[in-house]
Amino acid sequence: MTRLDSSQHLNGANYFVWKKLVYGIIEEVGWKKTLSDEWMKNTPIGSERDVLSRNSRRAVRMLLSNMVFEVANEFKGYTYAHELWKALENEFAVVSAMDVKNMVMELTTMNYNGNIAGMARRREEIISHLEDNKVSVRTLVNILFLANLPREFGSVINLGLRGNIGSINAKAIDKDLVNVESFSFNQDNVHQQGNQAMM
Repeated sequence: MTRLDSSQHLNGANYFVWKKLVYGIIEEVGWKKTLSDEWMKNTPIGSERDVLSRNSRRAVRMLLSNMVFEVANEFKGYTYAHELWKALENEFAVVSAMDVKNMVMELTTMNYNGNIAGMARRREEIISHLEDNKVSVRTLVNILFLANLPREFGSVINLGLRGNIGSINAKAIDKDLVNVESFSFNQDNVHQQGNQAMM
C-alpha cells in the first residue's frame, strides 16, 4: 500500500503524524535509503545506483500523492526523495513558542462537533507534534503562563512567544513582567492622585 486515506494527506498541520505514516510505507517497499543523500555520494555508477535513482523518483511520486493538492503543488519541483524529504522538514518541522501556544489553545477551546474520531485525531496530531519537537513540561507551562496573562503584559508576551521553543528564558521574562507591573502600578497611583487633587 503506497496511498494513505485522503484524511491523512499532508496539509502542513499534520506533518509529524504524516511523516511517521509515509516513513512506514517507504520502509515497507524498500526505499528507505532514498531519504538520505548518502546513496548519491557513496554508490558507484552502475546498476545499483540506477535502481536507487529510480526508487528515489518513485518515492517522490508516492510522497506527493499523499499530500493535499496545495502542498503537493508547492513541492512538486523535486526530483529526488532526499531533496523533498529535507525541504518538507525545513518547512514544517520547526516549531515556535507561538505554534505551541496555538495548539494548546486549540485543544483547550475545542468544542464537541459531533465527530469524536476527528477531534481525537487532531489531539493525537498535536501530541505527536509536541513530542517530536521535544517540548518539555517546563516549556509548555511557561507558554501557557504567558498565554494567560492579561493584555497589559502584551509586549512581554509577544517577545516571549516570538522565538522558537528553546529561546524562552523564564527568568528574563519574569523580570520584564515585574517591570511592566511596577510601571502600571505607578501609573495607576499617579492617575488616582491626580483625580483626588481635582476633588
